[in-house]
Amino acid sequence: NQDISLSLNDATQNILVLGGIGSGKTTRAIHPLLVQLLDQRCGGLIFDIKSDFKNAVATFSSWVGIRPPKIIGPGNQRLNLISGLNPEIASSFLK
Repeated sequence: NQDISLSLNDATQNILVLGGIGSGKTTRAIHPLLVQLLDQRCGGLIFDIKSDFKNAVATFSSWVGIRPPKIIGPGNQRLNLISGLNPEIASSFLK
């Protein structure tokens, strides 16, 4: 039950949340941070490797009154990050 606040400089850095399985990392740390970011209309990119986080993101988006997230990946919307780039520029992303 402790509030944590981050300065703008701290919030633009990486955040590491440690804990055992079932200790509340997602519900007690990640979900509250996500709600705050959505409420402040911050853009973001979420890598949902296990595909179990998208429902929470959609729910929180509706809570704060913003449009639902765009889901990109297999079975969803496609995104070509190098479309329209010349080969030199496209290859520079891989370097």
